[in-house]
Amino acid sequence: MAAAEEGYKSATAPMIIRRRDEIAALFNGWRPLPPGVVPAWQWHSGPNESPRTEIILGGVGIKDE
Repeated sequence: MAAAEEGYKSATAPMIIRRRDEIAALFNGWRPLPPGVVPAWQWHSGPNESPRTEIILGGVGIKDE
């Protein structure tokens, strides 16, 4: 992971490696929608599913006012 992160440092869209709890903390002040912070492929279903990897996490949240 360190080698991948180093390789992306000079990219136009750098990669930042975070643990699940660090990603969940980004939702502070937002209401996460089910299923929460999960592997990204779980947010997309259908005939053209994304690759099923556990290393890319994602979530969707709604800003409560």
